[in-house]
Amino acid sequence: MSKSSVSKVPFFVVCLTVAVLSLPISTFAAGFGFFLGGTESKLDVGPSTYSYNTALVGLTLDSNVAANRVFNYRLDLYYGAGDHDGVTSDMFGMNHTFGFGVVRTRPVRVWLGPQIGMYYESGDDIWDSWDAYGFNIGPAIGINFNMGPVVSLALTGYARFGAYYYDSDWGDESDSERIMGMNLALYFRTRGDRYHRGR
Repeated sequence: MSKSSVSKVPFFVVCLTVAVLSLPISTFAAGFGFFLGGTESKLDVGPSTYSYNTALVGLTLDSNVAANRVFNYRLDLYYGAGDHDGVTSDMFGMNHTFGFGVVRTRPVRVWLGPQIGMYYESGDDIWDSWDAYGFNIGPAIGINFNMGPVVSLALTGYARFGAYYYDSDWGDESDSERIMGMNLALYFRTRGDRYHRGR
């Protein structure tokens, strides 16, 4: 991890703590777990388009993984390792997803809705070092497989569009960004997050 990213970690941890503590109590009576994922990002830098990949690992909580309710809110907190043509970077971010169940059965829940993402990224090589900040929004769709009363597997795909601010030794710039990604999560649900017919 680069020195610049280490210096930003305490501030980022505080932001994540505030975000978690601001959630309603009902969110904590739902599903908690972890996820693995990956993204492909495309940056529009002047007339050119620059692509890079990021591997993600993180924690997730969802207000409604399995219950027979329409709405769910999901919070993902993650660390990402970026690959910029062989140069690695460190990323810390969060996603806020607002889902609406279109299929709700005991074994499966299918939902879709908007997702908001934000992150901080840093990296360096022998020529340059940089800090970057991103904010993006777009559609997400997911399917939850409920394997008994406690455990669920959840697969989520998303496409987000937004802005990317870049601060490097060579100067600053702001570009547009497009992100395609997929996550696979394992949830452990509380008693309140179970399917009941009619509610």
